[in-house]
Amino acid sequence: MLSFPAVVSRFSRFFLSGKQSLSSLALPDLVKSINSVTEGEIDRAVLHETVKLNPNLLDYDLQSWQRVLQTLKNQGFPSYMLLPLIVNYPTILHRTPEQIKLGLDKWHNCQFGERNVMKLVTRYPMLLDIPNDESFIVSRIASLQEYAETRKNVWTMFMNSPNLITDKIQLIHPKINYLQSTMRVNLPEVLKTEVFTKNLFTIRSRHVFLERLGIYKAKSIKEDLEEINKNPKLHQIMDTSDKTFATKVAFATLEEFEVFKELYSREVNEEDDLLDNNDEE
Repeated sequence: MLSFPAVVSRFSRFFLSGKQSLSSLALPDLVKSINSVTEGEIDRAVLHETVKLNPNLLDYDLQSWQRVLQTLKNQGFPSYMLLPLIVNYPTILHRTPEQIKLGLDKWHNCQFGERNVMKLVTRYPMLLDIPNDESFIVSRIASLQEYAETRKNVWTMFMNSPNLITDKIQLIHPKINYLQSTMRVNLPEVLKTEVFTKNLFTIRSRHVFLERLGIYKAKSIKEDLEEINKNPKLHQIMDTSDKTFATKVAFATLEEFEVFKELYSREVNEEDDLLDNNDEE
């Protein structure tokens, strides 16, 4: 299955009218143009430094820059969001105003609120080009809202884990079930993490490693989920590298964790095989 960036990347290529050729756009001309459209709201020094750090921005002609900047401004984007959006996704400079508006309308209809849509699109501009139609997005939001309770919480989940938009729902529900039923983590803590960017095995292996070390103890069903406990925070467990997790959270070595993952993978596979055999019987 393609990842979120891969889905968007593949789709985006269909918008390009041919191989992009380098232009002779000069840095001073681009800075002057951006400064004009934004009415001087972006510091010239910041513009210069940003373009120098991202020289590919000079590969697009001045008309494209002016067209896209003006379109985004007309759609209500504040000046400070414009440059990060384009730096994150310069392909948008190939888009027509109609294509940009169509992409934005798809998200405005999700009822996240205008400002939240702008924040989401600024962080992940490729969302303007996702191939899924509006009905798919609405259905995905409704499905996640059963767990997240509110649209605002679904928006937060998208901000932290944009793959939730394109991943198959069959991959998402087992993660939700594991966090709820096995780890017994409450929703507010989940909303502070990027846990859904991890695959289920990563979530399980990190949790079980801590559990077998006696560091993580899930609350019983009878206990209040809101009650404070001494378990490591979910973001410490999931939003860290293997090395940081192993040494700073599990107080073990990276080598020990890697050996555990290999053994645990075999254990999980054996359990799956046993379940498959039982189903056949």
